[in-house]
Amino acid sequence: MSDLQWLEALRLEREARGKLAAEDETNKGAVSSEVCREWWERVGTLLDLYISIAKSGASPTPQPLELLFALKGMAGYLAVGQIPDPISDVRSRGATQPGPTERRHIAFASAYIQAAKAGKIDDPKPIKRIQDHFGVVRQTAQKWGKREVPESIRMLADSDPDDLIGQTFSAGEIYRQAGRSSLAVVNRNKRQSK
Repeated sequence: MSDLQWLEALRLEREARGKLAAEDETNKGAVSSEVCREWWERVGTLLDLYISIAKSGASPTPQPLELLFALKGMAGYLAVGQIPDPISDVRSRGATQPGPTERRHIAFASAYIQAAKAGKIDDPKPIKRIQDHFGVVRQTAQKWGKREVPESIRMLADSDPDDLIGQTFSAGEIYRQAGRSSLAVVNRNKRQSK
């Protein structure tokens, strides 16, 4: 992790927050969900980098104080049951992108497939195993196998393949019940029709 990466992530978050504020002012409080989601994506990236730096024992500088102040304000609203605009404005219609938990489950599947193909895990049919464990069709498992894997999970594959196997199978159990597997979709539809 370089200082330049941290500074660039800070700059991109500030830029996205400025864009959000400008649109809010121009449109008298109406902000597009795309602009809002862009800011939240930048916040997530910045926090991922912060955690990565902190895990190494360092302290990222400069600190993201403006962001922390903004998040503190939103926490105050949430604490009294009100949803602040930067959170409520991210809603969109139609199919949604996978959330953080679902992305993490998919990342474990991706890492498993890639580790098996690299010979780090002894599994001659990793696509089939992920397909069965996650309850997805073959094409989905194949697509996941080509995804970029977050550094923290990739490091797990390198340092402790057995742990990767266990976490992947645990993620698959959860995904099959709560993700986008056919079983999860059927279960959600049953609950909604009651």
